[in-house]
Amino acid sequence: MIMIVMKNLIQSGTLAIYLQDDGYKTRECNSGKKALEYVDSPGPALILSDLSLTDMNGIELCWRIRETSRHPNIPFILLIENDDPEIRINGLRSGVDAFVRKNASRREILTYIEAILNRHKNYRRRPDATTPSLSAKMPDFTLIEILQILNLTHKTGTLRIMSAEETGEIGLQDGNLLWAKASGKSEGEAAIAEMVLLDNVFFEFDTNQVPEKANIQRPTMEIILTCCSLLDEKRLAMENKPMPSEKSGL
Repeated sequence: MIMIVMKNLIQSGTLAIYLQDDGYKTRECNSGKKALEYVDSPGPALILSDLSLTDMNGIELCWRIRETSRHPNIPFILLIENDDPEIRINGLRSGVDAFVRKNASRREILTYIEAILNRHKNYRRRPDATTPSLSAKMPDFTLIEILQILNLTHKTGTLRIMSAEETGEIGLQDGNLLWAKASGKSEGEAAIAEMVLLDNVFFEFDTNQVPEKANIQRPTMEIILTCCSLLDEKRLAMENKPMPSEKSGL
């Protein structure tokens, strides 16, 4: 079931019809208080929330679900009017999974929902992050996704990153980045930046490992946003890289 949280009942009704036509069951409410009640009994598969509600905004609702509900990992999509960077930053800090414009097409909204539900389903099929150890090969997950999962599930331990080029470790306390070091001798955020750009990487998370002394100061979500920018820069550089024939003048 997908829960639609919007103060405008006409808009929420229209969205509900879209989703029902595509085979989803829906539930509608127009306040954050009602949404929090519905989340705990028994909990929707995904929440689609407007930014502006009758008693709070969608970012606060997401934060409350992550911090106080019985189902803190429910996928959360926030509907926004425009691409305000501050809304995105605050939303990411609160645990929002995706941002979709309110005037997006029916197809775009349904595609976001399907993609996020599939990603969440695939994650739940993998080894449980609550077990003493967790390991996998990327790109099953990107490093950014791993950090987001550990952050949302408030894990404490050490994330080990291994590749042919470099190795490194990232320490977390209650899901927050605490310290990091790479084999290239870099530490803190610089070490994380190096590891984010590695290819063909394996990772292992050990909940029994005691984190070292802190060398990271900024909030975890700010660092994750910086990592996203680094990956975007790498992608653009690869797209703009000249072909061998261009280099040789052929």
